[in-house]
Amino acid sequence: NYWEPISTVMLTANNTIMNNIYESYKNICGSNPVLDLNYRSRYNDFEDVLLKVASEKISPFTQKYIVGAIFGDFKITAYFNNQPYHGPPLALNMVHNAILKNYKGDDYGIKIINHPLPYQGVDKLMKLTGGSNLGYQVAFNCAISQAFVCAVYVLFAVNERQSGAKHMQQIAGIKPLAYWGASLLWDWISYLTVIFSILLLLFWHGDPGYANLKQMGLMLSLLVTFSWATLPLMSLFSFMFRNPSTSFTRISMFSVMTGAMCFMLVLILDMQPLCLKDQSKFIDNVMIFFPHYALGSGMKNIYSSYEYNEICDFQKNASCFGWDGDNLSWVSPGIGRHMAHLFWLGFVCVSLLLSCEYLMYYGNKIQCTILKLYSHMCKRPIKEDKYDLNCYESDVAHEKQTVNSVDPHNYCLYLNNVWKKYGNKDVVKGLNLALKPNECFGLLGSNGAGKTTTFRMLTGDIKNSIGDIYVCGVNVNNNREKIHEVGGYCPQFNGLIEELTGYETLHFFCRLRGMSYKEASTVPFHLAARLAFVPHLNVQAKNYRYVRRSCVDPKIVANGRPDTVNGC
Repeated sequence: NYWEPISTVMLTANNTIMNNIYESYKNICGSNPVLDLNYRSRYNDFEDVLLKVASEKISPFTQKYIVGAIFGDFKITAYFNNQPYHGPPLALNMVHNAILKNYKGDDYGIKIINHPLPYQGVDKLMKLTGGSNLGYQVAFNCAISQAFVCAVYVLFAVNERQSGAKHMQQIAGIKPLAYWGASLLWDWISYLTVIFSILLLLFWHGDPGYANLKQMGLMLSLLVTFSWATLPLMSLFSFMFRNPSTSFTRISMFSVMTGAMCFMLVLILDMQPLCLKDQSKFIDNVMIFFPHYALGSGMKNIYSSYEYNEICDFQKNASCFGWDGDNLSWVSPGIGRHMAHLFWLGFVCVSLLLSCEYLMYYGNKIQCTILKLYSHMCKRPIKEDKYDLNCYESDVAHEKQTVNSVDPHNYCLYLNNVWKKYGNKDVVKGLNLALKPNECFGLLGSNGAGKTTTFRMLTGDIKNSIGDIYVCGVNVNNNREKIHEVGGYCPQFNGLIEELTGYETLHFFCRLRGMSYKEASTVPFHLAARLAFVPHLNVQAKNYRYVRRSCVDPKIVANGRPDTVNGC
């Protein structure tokens, strides 16, 4: 099938046989147009005609003018366009068919099938070594794409922390190991779709450097270890940002710079004319600790190892470049070094992630323990900063005197001389309060007065600078877990996961509080019925107005039946 090909013919013979062959040739063209120069007397030269047509529009000429023929008295000259590979055999085949049909009739014909000849010798070696360009392209593009794909995983972690949803889960009783374990497990499961999409695309492309069974297994191993290293690293990066969009942009650029850009830099420095192989090797040894660089370099090595194996199989007596054929070798083009660094990077990132989380979770208790140990070893009291506490109104001074003279274990909520400083700025100054069970107390103040900071100190989210805080007789700084068991918290702004419905949110927190699946399935309906929230149970939290959002938080607190409830 061709795009309306035009066959050019010319008859210069005066005998009957050649005239009949000439007619048979035109009949072979069928309904396709024929440029018969016999009917154009102004053209005397066959080649001049074709050159004139080509000079007018070269692109249509290349696509349409494939073959032609001149029929002389004693010879037939076949012409062909040398742009398509099939031009020469097609021109010869049409002449042969014209001769055959002239003598045997239209029922006879010759069909040609051209099977490609195998590469031999130097041609095969050049073909194998020239294929490295594809390996570089795939590795480079994959390193860039994964920089953006992996950065997506940091969005939810940052958003969940900034919205207060993570703090609400911690108050509900979730531990750092369970929180990050579930998060990372889901990240790895979802990333499997990315891995299999890459493998499917490479298999569909069909290049043996990536598509055969052995190479696919190596790619799978490399991508799995890459996900093991990268996803915990993305979670670790989430502590550095407060805005999800900013985190995505900066982490994407960081991954591109440490991945694809450094990968190309190493390839350029490794070129023979530059004589910078030592510098290239040094950069490679440093950047191998970055997962996106290890991914790109490892994918390039997988393709290179295939080429090396093919060349070594072809040249039986060759030295094989010092290559032993082990794809997991530590020496390039093996990927053992890349997988080892990715594995240890993942282990380090998981350890750092849990260490940071546990340090924040138990930081107050650890700090108090260290201070007590220091005081005991030095046999002197812990030095506290001195503040001027003399300027109080009468009712405030009376409350302070009462707080100083009572036992904190007899009160539901107890704050004694509580201060919170950020640098040189006093956010909360000398707060004193003692509440008995069944009492209700409100904090009034303008924005920035320290109300939210006070509630965050009550729930153990941040540590007070000076003073004592007790909730139901439990010191907040010494036993954060117990505080979460006896206390509830309704934040000023929503602490909800916006993608969940009201029912899913309540069911989720019921499960965190230790209820069975059956109990957690019914409790949301009872709570919603009591607070007239049933019509909104199946609506996503992001579609709630502020009032509806505020209605969900008391239900979350109520399902834990706390002894105290703190609300902004």
